[in-house]
Amino acid sequence: METAQTFKLRSIVRNAGFEKQQGYSVVAIMTLMLVLPFLQVNSVHSLFVSDFKRITEMKKDTIYRLKNNELVPWRSMLYGMVKRLQTLTSPQKTVASNSAFVVDDTTDSRCAPICRPQRLV
Repeated sequence: METAQTFKLRSIVRNAGFEKQQGYSVVAIMTLMLVLPFLQVNSVHSLFVSDFKRITEMKKDTIYRLKNNELVPWRSMLYGMVKRLQTLTSPQKTVASNSAFVVDDTTDSRCAPICRPQRLV
């Protein structure tokens, strides 16, 4: 849950105005989803067929229900996470007006030859 505290996920979810009625919290599910790329796990399915499935008691349907819920304000929550990441990476708030921060979350290996990071001029 250190990830959730670092990114202040509870505040981000609350500010986005979304609450679950029962089961695992949105924060717990999002924390798990955030760490998947660091575990080199490409999908929820991959998580549950790997040895990493032991890191949670959640079932895959729990994650899929949240991911597919059209009522979840994903854009607001993603914006909140990006703002927090910017604060963590640039605490002095020194961001040039012509700069960009791009995160490519593509896990498709077919994209690798054409999706190389490029330097913005």
